[in-house]
Amino acid sequence: MMDTKRRRRASWQLLGGFVLVAMATAFVGTARAVEIIPSIGLTKSTDENAGDAQGFGGLAVRVPMFTILRLEGGIGYRQESFSGDAITVRQWPITASAWVVPFPMLYAGGGIGWYKTTADFASSLPFEDTTTTETGLHLGGG
Repeated sequence: MMDTKRRRRASWQLLGGFVLVAMATAFVGTARAVEIIPSIGLTKSTDENAGDAQGFGGLAVRVPMFTILRLEGGIGYRQESFSGDAITVRQWPITASAWVVPFPMLYAGGGIGWYKTTADFASSLPFEDTTTTETGLHLGGG
């Protein structure tokens, strides 16, 4: 009787081991898949003439190239108002990055970005609307 219980238990343990190995193998394949990374949040300028907090959002796509290298492209959007909504500033950062990921919980990298900024002025102000594009570098890690 005791021998039968041990066999059943050993069979269930063996089956559980196979299931764990199969799941781990499946997750390793998933870890190398393309990642779609949304971002949302709130932003509020600390300027005394700034308006209420505004929402912002973005979307990035990260692609594994090698075991430890990921390439990423992203775009975002944010908007702020100043002086009682007389000035509205909109920003569209477009970025390209490379990330080294030696371990799942450790990464470092950086890239280049094109930061488009539009300033819209109320028609009562003597300023023309402007749009500028600046190029910048970014570094990060964690």
